[in-house]
Amino acid sequence: MRLLKTVLDFYIRSSLHVAICFVALLYVFHCYSFVKLSDDFALLGFCFVVIGYNFIKYATLVYDNRDFKYKKGIFAITVISALVGAYLLLFETLLAYIVLLISGLLSLFYVIPFYHKKSLRLMSIIKVVTVVLVWWLVIMLLPVFSNYTEIVNWQPGNDINWTPYIIKSIELFLFVFSLLIPFEIRDLKYDAPSLKTIPQLVGTRKTKYLGMLLLLCAFLLHHFYFMQYEFPYYFIPLLIYVITAIAIWFSDKFKSDYYVSFFVEAIPVFWLALYWVT
Repeated sequence: MRLLKTVLDFYIRSSLHVAICFVALLYVFHCYSFVKLSDDFALLGFCFVVIGYNFIKYATLVYDNRDFKYKKGIFAITVISALVGAYLLLFETLLAYIVLLISGLLSLFYVIPFYHKKSLRLMSIIKVVTVVLVWWLVIMLLPVFSNYTEIVNWQPGNDINWTPYIIKSIELFLFVFSLLIPFEIRDLKYDAPSLKTIPQLVGTRKTKYLGMLLLLCAFLLHHFYFMQYEFPYYFIPLLIYVITAIAIWFSDKFKSDYYVSFFVEAIPVFWLALYWVT
């Protein structure tokens, strides 16, 4: 049992879990998209998340020469991800570089103070919006320009109907925002009052209501624009949104960090698994 806990702890702390969940969400939102993903693109996204999240979590500790748990293992995972990601970037397009540069700068300024000695992490609601924006950029915008993706069912000279893709992009933004609500509630016990996070500003209950409202808006978009699709594609998101709503509602009942860091974060993996089995 102790070995299992150690492995699970390293798996979460090294950002491998969040990277796998990111890739799952990437595939979920492109299941019925005209953008066909490749395994190389998924690997690039995986590496980007590992590097970005480990930088956010450990850059300050490394800079201050402080020790932290699994330091050597996390460093090794990050270096391997950086090398693989750098190799994949050699074959990317200029527009893909621009999208990744913007995402990287947002991740950088999330940690490094740049405005009145404040980083984006210390800017209340802007903190959450920044995280959501980075996920949106890599999941929805980067595939449009990447060398590792393909626009299917399209011939030169024919116009593409971008409306469904734009709607899915908005749906993704709303869903990821709602998925971050349990993290905001969990971090109440760590955050200083000066941070003025959403739960600190409006309270836990109203923050939960905000998450429910975001999920409702996401599903309504899905309902009105994709109800003509086959049954699994229409029904499964409804089930996932219900599960996410339940996770948000009980986010202050479970005191273990594993509830949010593992179970809530794994919702996209469960979503993708449902697509696979149906």
